[in-house]
Amino acid sequence: MATEVVQVDEATEAEYENLQRSGFQVPPEPEIVEVETSNDRNDETSRPGRVYCRRLIQKVPPLLLKEKNNTEDYIPVAVSVGPYHHGKPELRLAEGFKPKALDLFVMGGGQNLEFCYDRVLEVIGEIKNCYEHPTGFYYSDHELARMMLLDACFIIIHMELSIPEPVPEPDMYRPQTLKEHKGLAMVQQLGALTLATVLRDLFLLENQIPFLVVKLLINWRYGNNEGELLLNRLVFESYFI
Repeated sequence: MATEVVQVDEATEAEYENLQRSGFQVPPEPEIVEVETSNDRNDETSRPGRVYCRRLIQKVPPLLLKEKNNTEDYIPVAVSVGPYHHGKPELRLAEGFKPKALDLFVMGGGQNLEFCYDRVLEVIGEIKNCYEHPTGFYYSDHELARMMLLDACFIIIHMELSIPEPVPEPDMYRPQTLKEHKGLAMVQQLGALTLATVLRDLFLLENQIPFLVVKLLINWRYGNNEGELLLNRLVFESYFI
C-alpha cells in the first residue's frame, strides 16, 4: 500500500471541510505531520507547514501494462481481491468458492452472516478511502461491503490452511479438526494447481483489500489474543510464505 502525500494550506483545509459537509467520503481523522516549508535550515523565513498523508491501494500505471511481460507481475490469474479485478470471467473458479469460504468462516462463531456483513458495512467509509477514487465508487456501499466480506473470508481460510497443525502423538487417534475441514474444502474446490497460484495473486499490488477488514473479522471470530496469534503464526510458520 502506497502513501499519498499532499501539502495542506488554509485553502486546502477549507476544501477538505467542505467535502466532509457534502458527504464525500474522506478520512475522518487525517494524519497531519508538521514540516518546514524551506529546505534551508538557516532560512529565518521558514515556517512549519502541514502535510496530509493517506495510505492508498494504488493501481499500476497504464504505461507499465503496455509491456506484455509486465502483466505477469501485476495481473491475477487465480483469484481477485478487492475491486480492481473483481468480476473477471477468468477468475470465476475462486470467485465461486468465496461464499463457501464465508460459510466456513462463520461456522462455530456464534453469529450469522448478517452480523459479519453489518460489521464490515460499519467501516465502509474507511474502506473506500483506501482505494484510488473513483474506483471505490463504482460499487454501492452494500456491494462493496459484500465484496470485502467475501474476499476477507477467502484470505482467512487460506491463512488457516497455510499454518500447520500440531503433530499428534504416535498411534493417537485424532478426529478431523474444523480447520482441516476448511482446508480440505478449499483444496477440493480449487484444486492443487489453482491453490498454488493463489498466494502469488494475494501479493499483487492491485489485488488487495484493507488490512482493517481482515483484522476486524479475525478479532471477532477468534478474539484479540488468538487473532494476533494467528497472524503471527502466518508470518513465522506458514507453509507458503
